[in-house]
Amino acid sequence: NQEFYYANIRKYIIYKLRDIGFNIQKITSDQYQSLEFHQSLKDNNFQTELLSVDRDLNPYLQLKEMIASERLVYPSHPIFLKELKELELIKGRKVDHPHNGSKDAADATCAAVTTCAADTSQDLVIL
Repeated sequence: NQEFYYANIRKYIIYKLRDIGFNIQKITSDQYQSLEFHQSLKDNNFQTELLSVDRDLNPYLQLKEMIASERLVYPSHPIFLKELKELELIKGRKVDHPHNGSKDAADATCAAVTTCAADTSQDLVIL
């Protein structure tokens, strides 16, 4: 587990994207420890939301269905694809990574798909 700094995410990713013209509608994170992150973004007129894809299977079931039905266009990133292939269903209730594996890219993609699908009437999501 590597530590990262929320201030750098705001400064070098979110604010920079906004400043070059990206229309960022919502920013989600899955950690309750991110209170300051959310407060700072709200102070800068961003809509934020806590979203965890670990609490139930629905976000991953939605991701799986969108990939299978070809309603999701996504980059062919090797880490993301590796994580997807290695995901495990634990006791029929939780999607997790194998021992010494990861699922950060898969979780981030899953959260983006969940957010986009909930906030749009479009039938196709492009990441």
